[in-house]
Amino acid sequence: FRVMPLESAGYWGYVEPCDLARSSIPREGRDPGRYYFILGRGARCSIDIERRLEDGSLPIIRSTQVDGDIEYRLTIFATLEKEPLTADKVRGTHWLAAFAHAAGAMLTPDEKAHYETLAATEVTGREQELLCWVHVEAVNRGAVPRYAYAKAGYIKADPLEGVGKARFIDGQRVNTEGKAICVNLLNGKPMPQEEMAVLIQPGANETLDIIFPHRPLPRDRMAEVGRQSFDAHHRACRAFWQGKLAAGSQISLPDPVIDQRVSAGLLHLDITTLGMREGGPLAAVVGWYAPIGSETSPIIQFYDSLGRHELAERCIQFFLDRQRDDGFIQTCLGYQLETGPVLWTIGEHFRYTRDVDWARRVRPNVLKACRFILGWRRRNLKEELRGKGYGLLEGKVADPQDFYHSYMLNGLSYLGLKRAVEMYDGIDPDGFREVKDELPSYLDDIRRSYAENVVRSPVVPLGDGSWVPSFSPWAEYAGPVSLYAEGGSWLSHYMFASRDSLIGSLYLGIGEVLDPNEPLADWLLRAHQELMTHRNAGFSQPYYCRHDWLHLRRGEVKQYLKTYYNQFTSLQDRETYTF
Repeated sequence: FRVMPLESAGYWGYVEPCDLARSSIPREGRDPGRYYFILGRGARCSIDIERRLEDGSLPIIRSTQVDGDIEYRLTIFATLEKEPLTADKVRGTHWLAAFAHAAGAMLTPDEKAHYETLAATEVTGREQELLCWVHVEAVNRGAVPRYAYAKAGYIKADPLEGVGKARFIDGQRVNTEGKAICVNLLNGKPMPQEEMAVLIQPGANETLDIIFPHRPLPRDRMAEVGRQSFDAHHRACRAFWQGKLAAGSQISLPDPVIDQRVSAGLLHLDITTLGMREGGPLAAVVGWYAPIGSETSPIIQFYDSLGRHELAERCIQFFLDRQRDDGFIQTCLGYQLETGPVLWTIGEHFRYTRDVDWARRVRPNVLKACRFILGWRRRNLKEELRGKGYGLLEGKVADPQDFYHSYMLNGLSYLGLKRAVEMYDGIDPDGFREVKDELPSYLDDIRRSYAENVVRSPVVPLGDGSWVPSFSPWAEYAGPVSLYAEGGSWLSHYMFASRDSLIGSLYLGIGEVLDPNEPLADWLLRAHQELMTHRNAGFSQPYYCRHDWLHLRRGEVKQYLKTYYNQFTSLQDRETYTF
């Protein structure tokens, strides 16, 4: 569920049941897919709403809306229809049923056919529905009696007035199909009418519960929901998420709001890592986008860093199960760089676990992926590509349709091969001899290409009056494309330097092609810092911008912290820690 106050009006709020991408929400049984309720007297000249996560990290929203002397205190969480939330009652969802609803998911014909057999049990006809429980305590903080106002959950028809064609019957909002989209309870009993003004004595309170199922329910099932205990569901929900945090490694940081962000982030990722509770692959989706070998790799590596090794292993398995027979890995939006990052993540997982049995199980997949990258590289060992990407892979690394010899693609592909060789050095060195033997020449070709590119690129001025050489995101251009030395149209994702900064040469650092302290890396970092950061933070989507890694490896603590704080504070909801 997505839940938010109505920011334009200044009061709570709406609940939106979602199946990942907005555009792929099945409309069967949903009209129109977002449900509203109203607390308080209405839109006014000032807004007084605060939100936070319970305990600073649990995915339970605590919010306070103040309207004069009346304070509305909200508690919002997801739970189960028939019983309080416990780990053994959550069976999960088949990964393919979830993956099919992610934005950009690339399904094969066989997967599309398989999804049709899964949809009835996994999507539209679950044995019990998920609920979004909105609990409101209206408290009179004044010295005289005051009225609290509420409108029961409804389907919005007109932006200014109206509730569509849904009827209000016995505390339930019933749609045109005769199913309930919510049940509304006043002090534990069905709300007697859909709009109410309730007089509250000084210091007293009244409670309102509005419970939305993920899909509309038959009225008898919704009536059963209305007879359940908020306190029981709330306690169980707290225990469920606290149990998630207690598993695996713990991190404790001295800054409380950063400490909370780490825990909240782990639970946010858990919510969007989809599959069955027991066994099978897991789809670690990126927000509502499908898993992507590049963008999902940091998620999996974060799980490993916190000791969630089984979780990480099952997320890796998702990519291996969808690997093509030729070794290529591609899951989302036509991106062509996923194979290398997946190999890198496999190598990092082995570094954490030293699980030799697992390494032997995934060996055929790893070897196929390595051979695919080598074959791709060998197709580019052409004399006509000297100075234009000789021996480098070419392809699209993100949303822009840039099919060039990209340094991001090659840096991460090289790193993936390097980790694979390291992983099997003591397990099957002969099987990976071909990969190991070609690594030095691949590294040399990338470094030679980049050095030649830097020579061709313009020098750029720095704030201290000096000038440094610049860089390109791929071998075919001279200098940052955002400087337009050779023309082009490069504005993308709300910035001119998206290719240079987010998906460019900085990946040669984290890809272990450049040493962080050598001149080429120093020039790269300084030119990028001067031209493409603000307060040392990247533009637009700075989590793609890996100057942070170079700062750390160079021991530049203050510059790293400047990046870290400015990037997450500009991206993140500071109350609920969502992005």
